[in-house]
Amino acid sequence: TVLMARGILSLSDQREIGWEWGHCGWRTCGAQADVVQTLCKLQEGLGLFVPAEAVFYLDVARRGLDEILRIAGGNGLLSASEMQWVSSHTYLEKEMLDAILGEEDTPNGEDWDL
Repeated sequence: TVLMARGILSLSDQREIGWEWGHCGWRTCGAQADVVQTLCKLQEGLGLFVPAEAVFYLDVARRGLDEILRIAGGNGLLSASEMQWVSSHTYLEKEMLDAILGEEDTPNGEDWDL
């Protein structure tokens, strides 16, 4: 990504953003891969998903994009008003996630850590 090429991100920030899906190899893929994979799944299943599933995929993609924007903002690449805009986003609530995913789909049967 442009952020990675500029050389202004710390190693930790680079890992958080990660690599494009399919290019991460043995590394943890990160937010960028989450966004790409989620949008690909959404495009693949267009017309097959019930609305709640589509909303879930859009929520996952938005969380990933917001994470990348937060990292950019933390490195001085976004203005205060842009950071406020990113911080103002709300996501699906735990109850909605449980309704879409079912409680048995949570990691190790534990509650989601939102």
